[in-house]
Amino acid sequence: MVDGYSGYSFVKRLKSLKTGAIVKSLKTWFLDWGFPKFLRSDGGPQFRSEFDAFCTDNNIVHETTSPYNSQSNGKAEATVKSAKKLLRKCSGIWEIFRSKWSEWRNLPAIGGRSPSELLLGRRQRGILPTITITSSPTERKKAATTPGRRPERRELKKLKQGDTVIIQNPITKRWNDEGIVKSIRNNGRSYWIETNNGWVTLRNRRFLRPFNPNLPEHNKDKQVAKDPEIPKPRRSPRLATPRD
Repeated sequence: MVDGYSGYSFVKRLKSLKTGAIVKSLKTWFLDWGFPKFLRSDGGPQFRSEFDAFCTDNNIVHETTSPYNSQSNGKAEATVKSAKKLLRKCSGIWEIFRSKWSEWRNLPAIGGRSPSELLLGRRQRGILPTITITSSPTERKKAATTPGRRPERRELKKLKQGDTVIIQNPITKRWNDEGIVKSIRNNGRSYWIETNNGWVTLRNRRFLRPFNPNLPEHNKDKQVAKDPEIPKPRRSPRLATPRD
């Protein structure tokens, strides 16, 4: 689990990936650190009805990432990748990994502050020797206002309910499906789309384009989707010579 603001992470070795085991671990962390308002997951089998019930009982809003858009949960994805890499370097020995991971949370992130400093307001004391740096109240106040996040991407124009959009196929990368915006998620970056074939799907804004009938590429891909090209048999241009 990763804190969305600071990047401070919590790791645990599980014997089972069932919902009950995950809920038990989360509840232990929450009782020590406090229950969050929002909790985001990838919507896998472990994070469905039973997990939703756990969140509802504890007044937590469970958000799921939109399909084919791992960037929307990028901090967690990057942390899992780092944890797996470190575990391999520790030859899979959990006790060694835990001590190294504790030091990893003290490493400075973007903005010069570590996850521990962003969450706790100080570095955690570990087993490695460190240099104590005393900062002034002004410097501490300035550092507290630094979010420590990457620069935001260019904001795409918001869509409205009822807008007709072109949807990009995440496999072929072609913009060859059309749909209508049915509703907008609270974060304003993902939309529930009803496609022409009646399916309702969740897509991030970067996979959607407002439909413009004046753009030839929109009509071209749309026509290809409706009338797929059927390959014709190849024939030789030579004329057949009649037999005697």
